[in-house]
Amino acid sequence: MKTNEKTNEPELDKGAIHETILNLIQNEPRGLLLDAGAGSGALSLRLSRLGFQVISVDITKNFKAKEFDNSLEFILCDLDMDIPFKNGTFDYIISSEVIEHLENPWHFLRELSRIMKTRGKLYLTTPNVHSIHQRLYFLFSKPFYLFNDGDFKHNRHLNLILFWNLKRMLSLAGFEITKVTFNRAFIPKIRIRCPKTFLFGENLIVVAKKIREPSRWR
Repeated sequence: MKTNEKTNEPELDKGAIHETILNLIQNEPRGLLLDAGAGSGALSLRLSRLGFQVISVDITKNFKAKEFDNSLEFILCDLDMDIPFKNGTFDYIISSEVIEHLENPWHFLRELSRIMKTRGKLYLTTPNVHSIHQRLYFLFSKPFYLFNDGDFKHNRHLNLILFWNLKRMLSLAGFEITKVTFNRAFIPKIRIRCPKTFLFGENLIVVAKKIREPSRWR
């Protein structure tokens, strides 16, 4: 966990993923928001300061943000299991760099849909495995970048999320994608800025609206 040296608050990620989410959600009407996989709570803290009522969940007790904002509520939760909230509870749900760590992303998205109000919005991010450098890494090294054995041991990236399959998962969960963007785009090592597209984007960021109740593939 990284903290600001001056304030000791948990820092937003260095890759501009959190900043992109904040830019996307800042003009939305305020409401009840779930930060699903909140980590240290850096994003939860900024969302609360924007005026959202934030509940945060994570599998580890690393939630430092409550020290800086008593209004924040934190619940210990395994997101591979049923999420302990009633149907139709939340106006917004944010899941930043979580789905690739889970054993059952299909169940996870159905649970997010179940606890979200109809017309509520989901903000979901995951590594973009469609980029040129990911494809080249796979071509020469076999595992995708961030999904090799070393990364598996340290970061527990269990499932790479292909966009075409993510669309399918979201659709069955009752969501309709309204926006697709990326946190930043460049060529690794060279660090030349590139268009924010699937070919160059580092992390995929999807905004999806709940339009119906989740269903199962049977």
